[in-house]
Amino acid sequence: PKEVVLVDVPEMQFLMIDGMGSPGDSKEYQNALAALYPIAFKTKFLSKAKGKDYVVPPLEGLWWADNMKDFIEGNRNNWKWTMMIMQPDWITQDMINEAISITKKKKPELSELLPKLKLKKYKGYIQRFNGNRKEIRPISNSSRNQRYRV
Repeated sequence: PKEVVLVDVPEMQFLMIDGMGSPGDSKEYQNALAALYPIAFKTKFLSKAKGKDYVVPPLEGLWWADNMKDFIEGNRNNWKWTMMIMQPDWITQDMINEAISITKKKKPELSELLPKLKLKKYKGYIQRFNGNRKEIRPISNSSRNQRYRV
């Protein structure tokens, strides 16, 4: 088995949305991304208008299951997830709210999803390398001294 490498990543803030279901093919997952991306880009352009430009970082995700058997056996319909895009420190909740307000007018079909977005600080990862793909999983502080195998 491959060993999981613990990476100490500094606390960062993310624009996040939570959901449940198979990542990639559930309607809830697709809708979450349809809400997340427009706000991430609208926030970038609001920031640029104030003189601070940046590149929108890539999508990241956290996956887990209440019953680890579902996770281990790949019962993806029972997986829970948080999809997130890192935001620079100068991005505020007020900027996110402004981006949501603008987007609601242009994309009213997203009106129910947009309030589910949250700007939140996050720290604590396990990083597992699997071929050319990397998956990032959160861990609790009490788990840091344990050895993990995948």
